[in-house]
Amino acid sequence: MSNFLDIFQHQESKSYFILSILPILLLLFSCDAPEIRKECISGDCHNGEGRIVWYTMKYEGAFQLGKMHGQGRMGWADGRQYDGDWVDGYQEGQGSMRWPEGKYYEGLWLQGLPHGEGMLRFRDGRVIRGRFERGYYKGD
Repeated sequence: MSNFLDIFQHQESKSYFILSILPILLLLFSCDAPEIRKECISGDCHNGEGRIVWYTMKYEGAFQLGKMHGQGRMGWADGRQYDGDWVDGYQEGQGSMRWPEGKYYEGLWLQGLPHGEGMLRFRDGRVIRGRFERGYYKGD
């Protein structure tokens, strides 16, 4: 009984193997990969104030070197909305986020996550105030 490597020692086997996987390779490499499409629809989206849209979100506010930087507002297709400070493309500094299910956070952010002093209010009226670290509540 021959093993897997013995099959490839013959030129005919190599050709057969390549021809048998060729349709699969062509299919894989011919498919268009989904791209993150974004478009500046108004203003200066490189250094200044502008408005940019992506497939599932939109941003309006300040830009620096093509990144969201300064004051701005972002809305997502699922209903989330952030309003506040941005640094190098991340929510960072003072800001607030609303979720469509009624949750609301206001406070400090670091690299896109609640971090520092903040307040989280739930739809049912419960409120948590205190320190958050990398998106998690840590206490008073």
